[in-house]
Amino acid sequence: MGLKDILKRPVINRCRRIYEKRRHACLGTLEEYLEKPGVSPVLEFGELQASCVPEQELLFITAAAGEMVSGAEKIFARFFYEHPGCVVAYCDEVLKNGEKTMFKPDWSPDTFLDHFYFGGLIAVRRSAVPPASLEFFSDKTDFSGKTELLRKLCYDLIDKNGGFNRREVVAHIPMVLFRRESGEPESTEPFLRREERTAFDVSVIIPSKDHPALLETCVRSLRKTTEGVQLEIVVVDNGSTEENRLRSEALSQELSFRYVYRPMPFHFSKMCNLGAQYAKSELVLFLNDDIECITPGWLTAMCRVAEREHVGAVGCKLLYPDGKRIQHTGVANLPIGPVHKLQFLPDQETYYGGYNRGVRNVLAVTGACMLIRRRLYLDCGGMSEELAVAFNDVELCFRLYERGYYQAVVQDYPLVHHESFSRGDDETTEKWMRLMREREILYRLHPGLEGTDPFYSIHLNRTGLDSRILPAYLEGRQEKEKIPAGKLKMGIPAEAREDGCVLLRVEICSGLQLYGYGVVLGSDNALFEKELLLKSTAETETVYRIPFSGRYRSDLEANMPDQIRVGMSGFWVDLAQAGLPAGIYGIGMYAKDLTGHTKLYCFCSRQLEITE
Repeated sequence: MGLKDILKRPVINRCRRIYEKRRHACLGTLEEYLEKPGVSPVLEFGELQASCVPEQELLFITAAAGEMVSGAEKIFARFFYEHPGCVVAYCDEVLKNGEKTMFKPDWSPDTFLDHFYFGGLIAVRRSAVPPASLEFFSDKTDFSGKTELLRKLCYDLIDKNGGFNRREVVAHIPMVLFRRESGEPESTEPFLRREERTAFDVSVIIPSKDHPALLETCVRSLRKTTEGVQLEIVVVDNGSTEENRLRSEALSQELSFRYVYRPMPFHFSKMCNLGAQYAKSELVLFLNDDIECITPGWLTAMCRVAEREHVGAVGCKLLYPDGKRIQHTGVANLPIGPVHKLQFLPDQETYYGGYNRGVRNVLAVTGACMLIRRRLYLDCGGMSEELAVAFNDVELCFRLYERGYYQAVVQDYPLVHHESFSRGDDETTEKWMRLMREREILYRLHPGLEGTDPFYSIHLNRTGLDSRILPAYLEGRQEKEKIPAGKLKMGIPAEAREDGCVLLRVEICSGLQLYGYGVVLGSDNALFEKELLLKSTAETETVYRIPFSGRYRSDLEANMPDQIRVGMSGFWVDLAQAGLPAGIYGIGMYAKDLTGHTKLYCFCSRQLEITE
C-alpha cells in the first residue's frame, strides 16, 4: 500500500461508515410498515359503532390456522355497512413470524376460478347465504383442510348474487387483518370443470411489414399448435418493399391466409382495426409477426377464458427467444405508467402470489397476443387511432375495464416473442418524447386509472422499473425529495470529463419528478458524491446541478452483484420548488470522487419538459 493509499484510508472508511448509516436508516421492516395507517387497523372503536352492520349479520370463516388482528371485526362491519351490495369480503394477511406477506389483488374472478386466493379469513353477509348453506357458514367456522368445500360454497354464493358480472358483490379490504400460523398452499386446481368445449373459430390478425421470414415462422407455428381451432388468418402489411411484398404474397398462397397490402406510415391501431374489418369468426386474435407458438393447446385455453361473459381481452405468457425468461405476464399500471412485471426474470421460478402461473386477472394485456370476442371489440370501437404506436392495447383494456370487463392472462401455455432481449437505454430522444406524449393521451382518456391497478396491491413495490414483485416495505422508509431553488448549483466543473462508466437510468420523467438511479461502474459508489444535471436545450445550454441525498434501491443490490455499494444510488426528486425556467432539458449525472480528484459526468437520452 502506497503513501497516497494510506492517507486516503481514513476518508474511505468515513465515507463507507456514512454510507452504511444512511443505508440502515432507509431500510424498512414489516412491523414498522404494519403500523402505518391503512395497513393494519388503528381505530377508535367507539366512533365506529354507529356506522357498522350488526355483528350478528356477518359470518367470519377461517380457512387456515391463525388469528384475526385486533379490530378486524369492526373493520369488516364498517365495510359491509358502507357497501350494502357486498356479499363476500377478504383481506390481506401475514405469517405470524413475519416471513411471508400475502398482499392480494382486488376481486379477480378468473384468478378465483383458477385457484382459491382469498386466503385465511373471509367475511360473509349472513342474509345473502341460502338457508341450505347456513349450516356450513356458522360463525367462526374453521375450514382448515377443507379448501375445496369452502371454495364451492363461496362460488355458489358469488354466482347466485351475480358476482361474476357485478364488482360490488366481492370485495378486497387491503389491510392486514389476519395472521396465519403457516403458509400452507391454497388449492391450485382449476375450479370449473364444465369448460369442455374444444372447437372454436378464430380470426387471427397479424400486422407485418418487411418480415416475411418471421411471418412464415409465426404462421407455420400457429397452424401446428392449434388443433381443434378453425383459423382465418389475415395479414395486414403497411408497406413492405416490392421484394418482401412478393414473398409475403407467395406465403399467403402456400399457407392459406388473406394478405391485405395497404401502404401507410406505421400505425398499429389502424392496422389492427383494418384487419378486424375482414374478420368473420366469433373470436379475434391479434398476434405480432414475431410471435412463435411453441405449446400445443394454447389457443384453445385462451378461447375458453375469452368466451366467459365477464371477460374482455385475454393474453398469454410470452417468453424471450431463450425460452426461459419472461417478457410478458400481463401489464401492471403503476405511478410510472404501464409496466411488465417479472420482465427478464427466469420463468422456472414461481413469483409472488403465483403471479406467473395459471390464469390471472390483470388490468391490461399486450397487443402482441390478445384475444377478444369480435362483437365486443367492435362495440367498444376497436383500438384508439389516437394512439399510433404505444399504449393502444393498454387503452383498449382500460376501456374494457371501465365497462365492467376483466382482462386475463393464460400462463400455462407460453409463446416465444422474438423481440430485443436487452435492457439497454437505447431509445432515441424522439422515441422517448413520443412515448411520453402517448402516455399523456392514455391518462387523459382514463384519468381515473392513472397510477392505480386493482389487480396489483398498493402494498407491493410501485416505483421504478424493477420487474420483481416485492412487498413495499422492502423499498425502505423514503419519500420524494423536494428540491428547493436554494439547492441548485450552476454548471459542470471544468475539470470533469464525460465518461461511459457513469450509468444513468431515468425511469420516471413526468411533470416535475425524476426517478431512477446512477451508478459509477467498477468503483465503490460510497466514495462518490452525485448530483443530477439538467441541461437546457436552448441556445444558452445552461446546466443546473441538483444535489440529492440518495434513495435506497434493493433491486440494484440484487441485479448488480458485481458492483460495489450501489444500494444508495437511487434518486426520486420533486422539482416543483426548484424554480427552473420553462423549457426542455437533457438529463445527466455528475459524480465526484471524495477521495481524489476524479470528476465524471454523463447524459442519457431522456428529456424533461418544464412548462410555465
